[in-house]
Amino acid sequence: MFIRRVARALRRNTILILVCLAVALGGAYVLTEQETPRYESTVRVVVSAAAAPADGAESDGDESDGAGVGAGPISEERATTYAEVVTSQVLASRVASSLLGDPAYRGESDLDGDVLLEQVSARAVPGSAVLEIRVTDPDPAAAQVIAQTFAEELIATATDIETGGLGTTEDPGFTVIDFASFDDEPVSPQPLTALLVAAGGGLLLGLILTGLREALMTSVRTGDEVTALVDAPVLATIAYESPASRRKLVTELDQHSPRVEGFRALRTGVQFADPDAAHKLIAVTSCQAEEGKSSTAVNLALTLSRAGVRTLLVDGDLRRPQVADTFDIDGSAGVTTVLLGKVDLADAIWTHPDSGLAVLPSGVVPPNPAELLQTQAMSQLLERVRADHEVVIVDCAPLNPVTDAALLAARADGVLLVVRHARTTKDQLRSAVERLRQVGAAPMGVVMNAVPLRRRDSATYGGYQRYDARAKPKKSSRKVG
Repeated sequence: MFIRRVARALRRNTILILVCLAVALGGAYVLTEQETPRYESTVRVVVSAAAAPADGAESDGDESDGAGVGAGPISEERATTYAEVVTSQVLASRVASSLLGDPAYRGESDLDGDVLLEQVSARAVPGSAVLEIRVTDPDPAAAQVIAQTFAEELIATATDIETGGLGTTEDPGFTVIDFASFDDEPVSPQPLTALLVAAGGGLLLGLILTGLREALMTSVRTGDEVTALVDAPVLATIAYESPASRRKLVTELDQHSPRVEGFRALRTGVQFADPDAAHKLIAVTSCQAEEGKSSTAVNLALTLSRAGVRTLLVDGDLRRPQVADTFDIDGSAGVTTVLLGKVDLADAIWTHPDSGLAVLPSGVVPPNPAELLQTQAMSQLLERVRADHEVVIVDCAPLNPVTDAALLAARADGVLLVVRHARTTKDQLRSAVERLRQVGAAPMGVVMNAVPLRRRDSATYGGYQRYDARAKPKKSSRKVG
């Protein structure tokens, strides 16, 4: 279950993840193209123990004398100390002065210690007495000269420190073992590394944004989310259609279209919900307005009628009736006029010529819809139409804004709850179910409306490929006796 949820989340946010990846890669590419290449030179110096005292006193036995390369504790400590000296302002200033007087240096003429401190780094190699100095510069030759100068000035500075500035010739114990290297391959930028890091960062950002979006997303998008909130199955998934196609009746659409197939599945679900019932009155409603409950009620009724089921469609939405406009008929005579005794029921019912569906419009919009729906006359009307038809589909008002739908649901044999993909929120769905529970009703099933189809689903339904009448049958290679 968890893996499926993650897979669906990734599929829903594929574009977001790809955008994050593309932005990260594009940014890394632009930055690496604009960045000035830098080259590195390395010089390595061995720092041994201090030279023996002038009076000939013996040094500790575990350290080497003079400029030896012993790696005892004292040598390691001295290497660590002089690594700090390399990055000091004093040594950087001495190096800058030396470079400006060196004809081999062809770098910046306004060189100073602050600039050099940004280019140099030093470290004592762990477990040894080796001091490693690294210098970077836009010019590989300049990097080599600067690194070698740092090593030489370090030895001179160390001599001053060890002798107290007396200018003696005593060896402070420094030996250059690797002269400054020359490398014409830049150490930065590294396009491949930058792009790999950017790709990882872009994917990580995309996944983080996906998680945040899923956490903040309150709308219902999957059948699993619906069944987690409603104790009823998803009877059908109605495919999203363009506004022009959505206004059409199923009788006007291609009979192999996903929308028509969805209503056939809904018809089957309704018929099998209570197969022993000879007469059914089903209320069709939604949580909020504009979720497709009227089009669902109309097309379900048409699909039932075309299948030979004696069906009546009743427009029970007395506030914003849609049925009469859908069929383009006069809706002034209908439920309200029948309840008031102004029109006989038989005279108010209109028959759809293509399917034989009986339609009872809402009639004139009353000032008090809820009160009218609670009358005994309304109960008698519903009992009468239930007895005269195998299935009665009642298009009700939305549940959450008004109480009309709950009043009709209490008198119905079942309730179909229409949920619009990515629009109906989880809180709205919970509230609608609670309203039904308060009147002793419960959804017999849920209809997921306006669900976007994947491209491969547009010609395949339920695992069966759509039959194309224009395709020629393949000839059999078998010979007939």
